[in-house]
Amino acid sequence: MKYIIKISLSSLITRKSKTAVTVLGLTLSVALIVIVCAFCLGLADAQWNILKMDHTSWGFEGDELIQRISQDSDMILVIGICVLFTSIAVAGAAIAMYNTLSVSLAEKARTLSVLSTLGAKTAHKAALLFFDALWVSLIAIPLGFGVGIAAVRPLVGVLNELFSAEYGVTDVVPFLHGTPLPFALSVVALSLMTVTAASIRPALRLFGSTAVEIARSAYRINVSFKKSPLDKLMIKKFGITGSLASCNYTNNKHRYRQLSLSVSLSSLILVLFSLMVRYMTGNGVSIDGDPIAKKFYFTVVAVILLIFAVSFLSAFCILYVSFNKRKGEFAMLKSMGTEDGMLYRMVLLEAVYYGIYMLMFILIGAMVIDCTLYYFISMNDPGTVFIYPFAEIGMAFGAVTVVTVILSVFMTATVKKTNIINELKKTF
Repeated sequence: MKYIIKISLSSLITRKSKTAVTVLGLTLSVALIVIVCAFCLGLADAQWNILKMDHTSWGFEGDELIQRISQDSDMILVIGICVLFTSIAVAGAAIAMYNTLSVSLAEKARTLSVLSTLGAKTAHKAALLFFDALWVSLIAIPLGFGVGIAAVRPLVGVLNELFSAEYGVTDVVPFLHGTPLPFALSVVALSLMTVTAASIRPALRLFGSTAVEIARSAYRINVSFKKSPLDKLMIKKFGITGSLASCNYTNNKHRYRQLSLSVSLSSLILVLFSLMVRYMTGNGVSIDGDPIAKKFYFTVVAVILLIFAVSFLSAFCILYVSFNKRKGEFAMLKSMGTEDGMLYRMVLLEAVYYGIYMLMFILIGAMVIDCTLYYFISMNDPGTVFIYPFAEIGMAFGAVTVVTVILSVFMTATVKKTNIINELKKTF
């Protein structure tokens, strides 16, 4: 087993830049979980304390007090919204972790192939992948927790001031007032479970392959595939460039969908916040002329933008690792006489596939969020009118389009920097 540990550490040290990007991607995902959990916990805790003061003044105590607060419609609404926020964020973080670890573990294909030919058993290969995930997790989880706390603490502090000034509530979030251990352990446990779940599937995929299949998997390219209407349109309009983009999409279909889903989930947080504001406005709630409500509104906006920024950086890390792995493919195409302009058009067309999947996920997610949010709000106010999320879908798709353009610029820069000779040496 000590040799497996040495191989794992040696591999991580040898691939310093890729290891650093993998750690950064996991760190940002953990930070996303910390930010959302801390902020939502703060809102729920503040609402609980406010209702506790109200019901205590009415003479309720003990179990009856807890029961009354638990059944309060405002408490149910706040918990429902917090659950929505947390579910979207944790799902996005889990998918980002899965993508990061999937690309990282896929690069172990050659090492696993060599171990298989030397007679290594499944237990040895499992141990190698386990220690790879363990080392990066031991670095990423503490870093992510620290980054998340550093980012969200000032914002939660603003909430604490607002609720203290309005209601006299001081303990908005437990870790701010002397009880950090339960929150820290809960977030670390959630992060560990997420990392473990994210690393199982790519590992099982490698275990189910023979030594020859593992060796070929890193450079396998499928050029024979069933063309979809979109593929046919790409090929008709852009010729060989569209054909190459369609082939790349087919060979990396799973990764396209996962990355698109990860970015789409981040944009759905914007959708949820915008819908909340529209429903509140529709029910007669206004922040104009109320400095506390206005400050609370801008604090929530800051949290949402922070979450979106962290998610985008995480997606960027995934794409960086993925495209660095494809440098050998770009070098091969260049060696066959493919011009840079054609490669640029190819990666830009690949970005179109990203955008189409993102739009599809946003359409479905926005409707699910809207119906769920309407359900919780209508429980509190049966007269609430259902709002169709067309404006939110347009806003989210606009944000995703900007992200897609930025990613496209990065992809073309990666193609431009590819050195044919050096990359072909690494590949063969």
